[in-house]
Amino acid sequence: MNVNRRHFLTASAALTATNALGGLARGNGPTRPGGIQLYTVQPPLVHDFEGTLHAVAQIGYREVETVGLLGHDAHQFRRALDRVGLSAPSAHIVSLTTVR
Repeated sequence: MNVNRRHFLTASAALTATNALGGLARGNGPTRPGGIQLYTVQPPLVHDFEGTLHAVAQIGYREVETVGLLGHDAHQFRRALDRVGLSAPSAHIVSLTTVR
């Protein structure tokens, strides 16, 4: 099966919606909003940082997991998230050292 970004995002959105609707049907909605790893949209982020964050928020995401700061300092990154109504409660950290 060949999985591209569009297929992954569509499947993720469907899974999120299914889980949310299942919880609502049982009378207990989700305890946290669905989020997205920014790694999945890294190429567009590099090309148009604020536009991509805005698009992510427009889709309905409220939380993101960062993948580094993509050339921005922490304050710039946070202000960009705030402007579009996103929060980043987690971060993807890549270690450049190896365990021996």
